[in-house]
Amino acid sequence: MNYDRYINNNILKGLKRPQRLNECSITALASAMNALYNTDISADDVLRAASFDRKYVTDGNVGNEEMIEVYKNMYLKGSAKAIHSLKNNSEDWNFLKALIYEKDNSLILHINCHYNLIAGYFEEPSSYEYLNRKEFNTTNNWLIIADQSTRNYPIWLLEYEKLVNKIKSNKYYGLIKLSR
Repeated sequence: MNYDRYINNNILKGLKRPQRLNECSITALASAMNALYNTDISADDVLRAASFDRKYVTDGNVGNEEMIEVYKNMYLKGSAKAIHSLKNNSEDWNFLKALIYEKDNSLILHINCHYNLIAGYFEEPSSYEYLNRKEFNTTNNWLIIADQSTRNYPIWLLEYEKLVNKIKSNKYYGLIKLSR
C-alpha cells in the first residue's frame, strides 16, 4: 500500500536562512515569494516594498493581515488569504494536501508566535496492523515544515492533529495561502 508523500523543492530552494531576530514574518514572506516566482527576494526587499520600519517588524507588529496586504501590493495578479479553521478529519487533511501540492501556492504557517513555510506532507500507517489500510484514523499525518530560524532545524515535522489544535488555541494562528 502506498501512502501519500510530497515535498515541494521550490520551497526549500527559496528558503531564506538565517533570519534576523524577530523577523520571521517578513523572512517567511520573502521565502514564499521566492518559491512561487523563482526569484531571490530578501527580507530587506520585503521591508522596503512594505515601507515597514525594522523596529516595527522586530516589535512583533507584522501579523497575518499585514503580510497579506504586502503580498497583494507586491504581486497585483496574485492572491492571498488567511485560513484560520481546520478540523482533524480526512476532508480537511485532503484539502490541505491539495493546497500544498498545487505549484501555484505557497503556505505560510503561523503557530507558536513564529512563521514558517509548509514544504510538504507525509502519511504513514499509525501501526503495523494498519499497514494495508488508508482510512484517516489509521494513518499518521505529518506536515513537512521549512523553517528560516536557526533556533530550529531547517526541516522538521508537525503532526496534522497538533496543527489543528494549535490553530484552535489562538485566533491569530493559522495559515496564509499565497497564490500566483
